[in-house]
Amino acid sequence: MAFLDPIRWMSYALPLNDFGILSIEIPSSTFTNWKRDLRLVITRSAFGTQSIEGETVWLVRRIVKKLLTSGEQVTQITAYSAAELLRRRIVAYAAGSSKADKTDKADDMLKAIVRENMGNLATIVGRDWTSYMTVQANTAAGASVTKQFSRRVVLDVLQEIAQDTAQQGNPIYFDVIAPSETTLEFRTYATLRGMDHSFPHGIQPIVFSPKFGNLTDIRLSTDWADEITYVYALGQGVEDNRIVKVAGDSTRISASPFGRIERVRDARNLSNEDSVQSEADTYLETGKPKRTLSGIIMDTSSARYGLHWRLGDKVTAEFDNEQFDCIINQIQVRIEDGTETIEARLTSI
Repeated sequence: MAFLDPIRWMSYALPLNDFGILSIEIPSSTFTNWKRDLRLVITRSAFGTQSIEGETVWLVRRIVKKLLTSGEQVTQITAYSAAELLRRRIVAYAAGSSKADKTDKADDMLKAIVRENMGNLATIVGRDWTSYMTVQANTAAGASVTKQFSRRVVLDVLQEIAQDTAQQGNPIYFDVIAPSETTLEFRTYATLRGMDHSFPHGIQPIVFSPKFGNLTDIRLSTDWADEITYVYALGQGVEDNRIVKVAGDSTRISASPFGRIERVRDARNLSNEDSVQSEADTYLETGKPKRTLSGIIMDTSSARYGLHWRLGDKVTAEFDNEQFDCIINQIQVRIEDGTETIEARLTSI
């Protein structure tokens, strides 16, 4: 419809397994025909190629018109990346039904949930968005997962399943991408959302380190504060007839005379014993002590965003004489007065 030019400023952030947020401020005269869910596209021309930034498009969700003290009228636009569509649907099926109680490979389960609640397998009239968004073919690339999730927001369910796979050491990522400016597709990614650039065996390895000037705001943490070493998961039923499953870590329990740290996982919505056991196992995993490195990586001449690294890539970070394999899990871009500032957050695996 139009090119948004000039732009006073623009900023956006894109995370893994969630939707991004875009904010733009333009003179109000630049464009006036704003509508709900109007599609915005950012293209990046760099290093000899042109691409859709972040592999996504943005849907307008808020318009604010302002009159500045200078007398200039401006319009501020807030838009969400296409992955926000996953937040607009619930799993609209009864507990115990095949569409709300599943055991499957994690990546295929995610795709089934999307197909059944916003795709060609949606059984309620008006819920099928196939004309606008397709779903990638199944690949059975993830770990096996058992999950019950009736009447819950689709995005929340997908995020929990992805978190479960990460706890098992077989992470699955998902996104709604834009193969072109006018098409959308739900996709999953096994192990990595991006490329492996870790040192020394990755493709064109990258090391982020304070000594190279491309890593800052570093946090290296060893944390036992929320440790759990024994879990009771409580499913449906009452007293002696209640489903109870346990999970424990004998190694961590024996590491200290006070090492048995017990917690209860409320799984009263689950009637399947395997599902309750899965809740116990997953909750135990979340209670492991955490040793993590996080930081902000800077766009530098030797580590250029879009050329050397992108969202979801695996890289290596170096700090305090240690090296950590990390995932770039968020990018943040701001453009103002013709200057672009790019930062990204990484977290150790």
